Amino acid sequence: MTISLSGGTTASTVQSNLQTQNARQNASIARLSSGERVFRAEEDPAAIVSGVGLQTELASLGRARLNASSGIAALQIADSALSNITDIVTRLSALASQSASGQLSDEDRAITNLEFQSLKQEIDRTAQDTEFNDVKLLTGAASFTQTAGVTPSIDGVAEVQFNRAVTGDNPAIRYSYDNTAETLTATRIDTVPGVSETLDLTLLLNTVAGGGNNLGTGQTLDLTFNTLGATLTLDSAFDRTANTLPSLADNSGADIALTAPVAGNTFEPATQGITEEAVLNLTGLATNYNPANGDLTLDIQTNGTNVTLGGVAGLKFSVNGGAVGADGAASADIASGAPIFADVFVSTADGDVNIGRVNFDAVATSGTTNGTISLNVGEGLVQGTYADDSGTRELTYVVGNGISNTEDQIIVSVQAATIASLNLEASALVTQAGSDAALQDLSSALDQLSQLRANIGAQQSRLEFVARNISTTVENTTIAQSNLLDVDITQEITELTNAQTLFEASLGILGRVNQQPQQILQLLRDS
Repeated sequence: MTISLSGGTTASTVQSNLQTQNARQNASIARLSSGERVFRAEEDPAAIVSGVGLQTELASLGRARLNASSGIAALQIADSALSNITDIVTRLSALASQSASGQLSDEDRAITNLEFQSLKQEIDRTAQDTEFNDVKLLTGAASFTQTAGVTPSIDGVAEVQFNRAVTGDNPAIRYSYDNTAETLTATRIDTVPGVSETLDLTLLLNTVAGGGNNLGTGQTLDLTFNTLGATLTLDSAFDRTANTLPSLADNSGADIALTAPVAGNTFEPATQGITEEAVLNLTGLATNYNPANGDLTLDIQTNGTNVTLGGVAGLKFSVNGGAVGADGAASADIASGAPIFADVFVSTADGDVNIGRVNFDAVATSGTTNGTISLNVGEGLVQGTYADDSGTRELTYVVGNGISNTEDQIIVSVQAATIASLNLEASALVTQAGSDAALQDLSSALDQLSQLRANIGAQQSRLEFVARNISTTVENTTIAQSNLLDVDITQEITELTNAQTLFEASLGILGRVNQQPQQILQLLRDS
């Protein structure tokens, strides 16, 4: 090898090796200090992708485990309360048995009945007071009788439920589905002003039915509008490709021309102030209203110059913001201006209720032929009337990553345990016959309570198994995530030690290499 005074090739090589070992040291120190094996995405892109996915799943599973624990706790509270109610009913049975004995007079029974009625009230108080996170567990769910402007099942709405705590006693909503955006909008139309809430159904439908598919036989999708206090359940009759928007059908005679506005529907349903009586009166217009599809059919009448909407008993009209006409009278002339709008009112005992507006850009006639026009005034209209709190309280718990409604959710049901639900409202001990009847009612109530507790026990057992399974899944997922992203301490210490050794060796060699020019100069001086 040529020995050169100016050449620095050897030093450059040593410096390059020194930088490499320094980088190895720094990388090992970074891994050891952070605990992460993949400190930068470039080191292992696949591990980063998988590891982040596992981190997300762990977060969901951690919440799911807490949800399952909450469900168990809620059921334990309900079971304890039911145990207390069972004790009360047992005492009531003892009182009824005593009162049914022939040696007691009706005056004695009246005294016994005082305790009997007091304990019945305690059953209701216990049921009303049994809560978990402000949710009453033993009062059942609010029950509503419903009147629909159109049969909801025609739109694929299998069920409509209202939350009385949000809606009050007489809620009314109107739903409409836009197939282009795949959004369903629900509007509270009984309140002033009305409140709307819109849900995007694309991901929800794709998750349950598959991308672009409709719900299949047996599949359902619950759409909860929390702000409105309403839940709509869709079934396989729902068509995601078809609008359910209120519309107007022009079936007029050939010599009446109706020009619809360029933009917007030609019929705009009212969005507020629709009362229970208005819906009932609307659906009661038997000859003009079709409750199957929500169509209100009106005559269009002309004398060759003027065009009016024919009168219908129970309806009133106002044209272009003018005065509201008389009940059952025809509208004012709708061919006298442009644009034209006619408001349709339903007559009620509390006043006239606007149910919507018909819009035109122009109305004209060239003859005297009368026709008809059909308005979708009932499309998506549902009125609920509170009946009572009975039946079953359903609590939904997400016990998975929340992607699939069917696989990741468990619905816990707790039946009501009030006096009404136990059929003890009429029970009294004032007569021997009444005491005998009370004994029968109390026997049935005890059987019902036993069934309720058995149902709660079964669901609690299920949730406990769910919680255990989630814990096992969390443990195994944590191990998988650790294998992908966490540093192996022993391996990394070995790597760091190796890099430090080579770094120190490179430093020593660099010092020797840097001495070579001095040694060559010494040879030149000695020559």
